[in-house]
Amino acid sequence: MYEATMFTDFKYAEWQIGGLTRVCVEFKTQAVESPELPKKKRHSRRYSEDPERHKTQPITVKEVQAAQLSPETMTKSSSISERLALLHKSGEEEWKKRVSKEDLLPDSKENGEAKEKVVKTNGGLPRPQSIAERLQLLQAHQQHWKGRVESKDAEQFTVEGKIKKAGKEVAPPKQQRRPRKARPLSGTFKLPDDGKENKPKTQKTPAAMLAGKQRDEVEAKIYGGSTTTTPSSSDFTSESEAEPQPTTVEVIQPDNEGFTEFFKSTTTTVSVVKTEKSTAVSELKVSDFDILTGHAKPTLGTLGEQKRSIKPQRRTKLSANPLKALKARSDVKSEYIEIRTDVAEREVKRIKKEKIEKESTFASSALAGLASTEDFSSVSLRKASEAASSDASTQLLPYKDLMLLHVKGRRNVQVRLVEPSPSSLTSGDVYVLVTPKDIFLWQGEYANVIEKAKATEISQIIQTKRDLGSKATSVTIIDEEKGEFMGQYRAWKNFWQHLGGRDKYMDVGPPEEDESYEYYMTEANMVYKVQDNSLVPLEDYWGIAPKVEMLDSTQVLVFDFGSELYVWQGRQSPLQSRKIGLQLAKQLWDTGYDYSDCDVNPIYPLDKNKPKKCNQRPPWALLAKIFERMETVLFRNKFQDWPDDSRIIRVKDVEKDQKTEVVELKAFDAKMMVAPNKEKPYLVFEGVNVGRGTGLDSKAVERKDKRIEGYYDKIERRGNKISTLSVVTWHVLEYEHSVLPKQSFGQFHEGDTYVVRWQFRVEAAEMKDLKGNISRRTVGHGKEKCAYFFWQGSQSTINEKGASALMTVELDEERGPQIRVVQGKEPAVFLHLFQSSMLIHIGKREDEETNTQGSYKLYCVRGEEPNEGCLVEVPCSLQGLRSRSSLILLNLEKVKKSQAEIIVWHGAKSAPANRKVATVAAHKLQDSRPLEAGLNEDMKVIITEMEEGDESKLFWKALGAKQDDRTSYNCQKDDCKKYEYTPRLFHLTSQSGVFEANELLNPARSEKFFGPFPFLQSDLYNVSQPALFLFDNHTEVYLWQGFWPEEEEEVHYGTGSAKIRWDQDRKLAMETVMEYCKEKNSKNPLEAYIINAGVEPISFTNLFPYWYHRIDVEEINMKEGKRKEDVILVKDVLAQLTKSRYTLEELMERPHPEGVDPKKLEAYLSNEDFEKVLGMSKDDFYLLPSWKQNNIKKEVGLF
Repeated sequence: MYEATMFTDFKYAEWQIGGLTRVCVEFKTQAVESPELPKKKRHSRRYSEDPERHKTQPITVKEVQAAQLSPETMTKSSSISERLALLHKSGEEEWKKRVSKEDLLPDSKENGEAKEKVVKTNGGLPRPQSIAERLQLLQAHQQHWKGRVESKDAEQFTVEGKIKKAGKEVAPPKQQRRPRKARPLSGTFKLPDDGKENKPKTQKTPAAMLAGKQRDEVEAKIYGGSTTTTPSSSDFTSESEAEPQPTTVEVIQPDNEGFTEFFKSTTTTVSVVKTEKSTAVSELKVSDFDILTGHAKPTLGTLGEQKRSIKPQRRTKLSANPLKALKARSDVKSEYIEIRTDVAEREVKRIKKEKIEKESTFASSALAGLASTEDFSSVSLRKASEAASSDASTQLLPYKDLMLLHVKGRRNVQVRLVEPSPSSLTSGDVYVLVTPKDIFLWQGEYANVIEKAKATEISQIIQTKRDLGSKATSVTIIDEEKGEFMGQYRAWKNFWQHLGGRDKYMDVGPPEEDESYEYYMTEANMVYKVQDNSLVPLEDYWGIAPKVEMLDSTQVLVFDFGSELYVWQGRQSPLQSRKIGLQLAKQLWDTGYDYSDCDVNPIYPLDKNKPKKCNQRPPWALLAKIFERMETVLFRNKFQDWPDDSRIIRVKDVEKDQKTEVVELKAFDAKMMVAPNKEKPYLVFEGVNVGRGTGLDSKAVERKDKRIEGYYDKIERRGNKISTLSVVTWHVLEYEHSVLPKQSFGQFHEGDTYVVRWQFRVEAAEMKDLKGNISRRTVGHGKEKCAYFFWQGSQSTINEKGASALMTVELDEERGPQIRVVQGKEPAVFLHLFQSSMLIHIGKREDEETNTQGSYKLYCVRGEEPNEGCLVEVPCSLQGLRSRSSLILLNLEKVKKSQAEIIVWHGAKSAPANRKVATVAAHKLQDSRPLEAGLNEDMKVIITEMEEGDESKLFWKALGAKQDDRTSYNCQKDDCKKYEYTPRLFHLTSQSGVFEANELLNPARSEKFFGPFPFLQSDLYNVSQPALFLFDNHTEVYLWQGFWPEEEEEVHYGTGSAKIRWDQDRKLAMETVMEYCKEKNSKNPLEAYIINAGVEPISFTNLFPYWYHRIDVEEINMKEGKRKEDVILVKDVLAQLTKSRYTLEELMERPHPEGVDPKKLEAYLSNEDFEKVLGMSKDDFYLLPSWKQNNIKKEVGLF
């Protein structure tokens, strides 16, 4: 009997272990006896009937499906739900019964080392561990590999990564929603027809606006694409291109007299009566026109006769008077719409215009101006003051003195103006603080790289382009992560001072704050268009980032960004639209703001405690006017697609510059001039302040001496000690250069150029150790640097000056700083290199004929510091003496005997510091004995000192004057005044469009000593002439007036001719001088005198170290009637310039009185003289055309 197996039931289980899916299927079998087979036990194949299949081979999916499709072999022992429960129980719980309890225990160090359960097989190899242990190992190895891999860049460098690295908690990201757009303020801002401001009216609903728009479209279709409504600002075109407008034409009324008179030449009247059937022109046939012809054509037979015999039926009975019947009809219109296109006339004008342009060389705009027949006699010009009072545009500058720019975002970085206070700062963003003299870039610790790059770009543009009213020379970067004491203490201190003092600021926000900030700030953007007399919101660009395509040159747009409100004016926008736009923008500004529908208040975006609605905007907010192509960097960064053309090389445009608005010039504020300028004459090379070239004197600090030489930072309590290593000088010619020998060290000629190489070492001075004592480890240690100076003489040629600049670049192998030095304007660092041994000789080094010939040479002593003296050779004459200075006279009479004498002459009022400089320079000359001065090493040189009034006969002989003849210079020997002051010089000019006073400073000035002659004659003459200078000599004030160069043509300014502009500048300069005198001494103001160029008196020329008389300038001013002996007070000339009434005899004189406009002589007559001379009143005269006015003025001699 054989045994057979039969599937009675099966179990299916599935679970996951270590990321792998495990499937187990268990079948229940039942033995069946077969009588045909003998009883013999054998192993049955449980999984398949295939004899080739191994019993350990897993069951396939097909076998499972086959087992499920054979229900006859299964026993219905339980329901499906019970079977599923058993399968689940077998997969989750039953396997534990087959595993020992020791295998289920987890590993623990507290319980000791776990015992390894090893079962030996026949081969002696260990079997795998239990399922629980293997499951734990798999899970452990899944996370173990992460410890061997570095963290992602996103976790290290993002804001979230930095916050986690700092140990701060990161809040889960909030669900983003679609931002809501801001809505306009209630009411529409509109002005009445007369242009006056009006209160906001109720805004039209969108349905009403849509209905009006549809009505305009329908009318446009009816009238050929044009409507009768007023066009918007974008529809302004020229007269020749304007679309034709429909006009209403009245039809002549059919009365008995007028109608017959109009058709009096007509012999036959044809009356056409409209029938019921013939309602359209399309129903007419060709045969119907036979009636209108004089003779009928051959007809088509009886059919045609029958048609003509039928008479039309009339509605009413035929009247005896057809005119009355026609007049009684109601369907006849009395008027119709006529559209005149004038196409033919415009085409004729265009052809004629092209023909004229081809034959002429002038531009079309010039030809249009020549052909213009406009009469401007009735046009009255307003003063700039009236225009400024009526037009607020002159005050709407696109910047403020203190601005804090907030840079925040990730994709489209937002740049917004925020309140300049510490409360606006956060550690997760970047800020740019802009002032007139400084630019600070504050970088938060958790700011992303995109914000830092954007802020750096903005700060560089502001600094290089001088945007936002800043004239800063560099950008100060402050990094919050480095802290205040990492070399940034001074920068932090200045930063907090501008913000009103140090205070707490906000910490970094959540990581997703940058992206949400972009969305919420963009949704608050509002854009209006000036249309007619109102502001119309631009719905297409409302609540989104602005785009460049929205800027139309013919429109005026108003951008409202919360803290910034701009009035953008296109280049071709009408003047009336600009004025209306400014008035409406001011009205919108005064209304306040309402951001109730927005999630963020753009004025205070990070402060949720601030209200979203207010009646007024904060005082630090910006209301500005922006012109097309003159937008600021703050305005440009609001646009998403603003083109960056900073790297594009453009060809210079030949078009004329855009005319700027005329502003009335005012006198400069004298209060800003009285306070002395305390700016130090220090030079900074590659971030190192070299001071006056010496650095910090440590010994002076140890002795508690207040005289500290060089640069010392009192805030950081340390300085830089500068040590000179070597000085090399090259003499530069036009095509070659050579190194000067050691004996010629410090010898220069005014007709040559030189290159000086300075090698120095920078050491940190006054560094303290941990105990507070001065550290000595920094002594002898430092960094070596090189600087190159190219010195240019006053009489050197242009080619030689250019060669010196090129040679400096060629010789500079270290790529150090390169400084241009002009004769007479040497900085203190340059003078310190030569230690008072610098001499400037007359002539050229290679041409001895240009040098001083003779036995005597006179040198002027310049400088206040003992080691910064400089000797300048001047003509050896009595005019070179100065009572406030010392001079050196070199006697070379006994050169052949190898003897020379140095005479040091001290003026009666020379300062002790100047005397010391002269003595030191004389001893340096005695030691060096340069060949350029006529000395040599074998000579015996002696030094002799003498005072003013005790000169020897040799001294007067050398100067070529009689003994005690002091008429050629301003001798102050008997003057009892004390001259303990330094003069001041201001340049008064209006070239920038605003009348201002710029003070000139001596680059080698000293804070410890008084300088008698800090300025040169070249300061007055080497500027654009005519010029105006205010010279303050402490006891009196001079107003120096320049001259008109004869070789130059007259330059015309926007406000009139150069002569009128010059008179206006003179008047403003005199007003400034008088106010300056009052500010210096209100009780007893100083006297102010006018000095004319070329005819300066000795009292004025002796205020300079040396003076060369300009004969050419003297001839120019002598022709205008100016004399050297004239002593003119400023107050007298000012009263003459401000005089507004003259008699007829005074106006008839030639030349005219000062300040009189020759084109309007009649305006200076009184009302009685005006009527007496011209025979009419002023009002009637100015109503006449200009040609009539000129004819009348010619008759009386006022033209």
